[in-house]
Amino acid sequence: MIRRDRDKLISHRMSLLDVTYYEISPHLIQRFVLTTEMHEDIESMRTSRMKMEKLLSILPTRGENAMREFITALRPSYGWIARQLEADDSGRRNPSQVQNDLNLGNLEDVSIANHIRDITQIFKRNMQVVSSWNMLAYTMNISRTTIADIKREMSYSGGHEWAIFTMLEAWVDQTGNSRATFTKLVELLRREGMNNCAEEVIEYWSSSVESLNIPFQNVHQPRNLGRGNHAPPVITDV
Repeated sequence: MIRRDRDKLISHRMSLLDVTYYEISPHLIQRFVLTTEMHEDIESMRTSRMKMEKLLSILPTRGENAMREFITALRPSYGWIARQLEADDSGRRNPSQVQNDLNLGNLEDVSIANHIRDITQIFKRNMQVVSSWNMLAYTMNISRTTIADIKREMSYSGGHEWAIFTMLEAWVDQTGNSRATFTKLVELLRREGMNNCAEEVIEYWSSSVESLNIPFQNVHQPRNLGRGNHAPPVITDV
């Protein structure tokens, strides 16, 4: 593996340690990035995090194609991480640059409405958000009635992932697309002390856009909480 790719594994290590090994291992084995012996060695590790630590120690020894195949393996379930790794070669802004732009307010007119699914995936992998999503909802000024409805329905509607998705939907519905921005979301996360998640949102945004000055699109579908439609709506461009 070339030096640049090794550096990527180091710079994105914290995000990569949250990946579930068994979700990406079939592709890595099929593409001969991992041998059977390597796979068994990784599987012998006690925890998911230890498995990923072992994988990250092996990948740099597996040749120039290892990073490309690793990114391909990540893409189905961890698309936002795959985009981060690819963005390092694309000339896009790095997370620290985007954070400066966020602090300067350059993203104020960029809505999260077209990114709710990806943001939900980021949130659900952060245990602080999973355990305290309702506190974040209060900080978002979502009504107590709506929060109570989400709590009541989450057990049979998809658990925490559904609750987080519906919370974000409710925030966009209530706040409006033009004000439910990445900047505001990061501000709210930091207000609740969810700084790691805030940084992951910044990284996701930095890897998802070519330019910070894109107009938001009104692509958000109204939610239908409590009316029998418990699956997250399909979000499409219009």
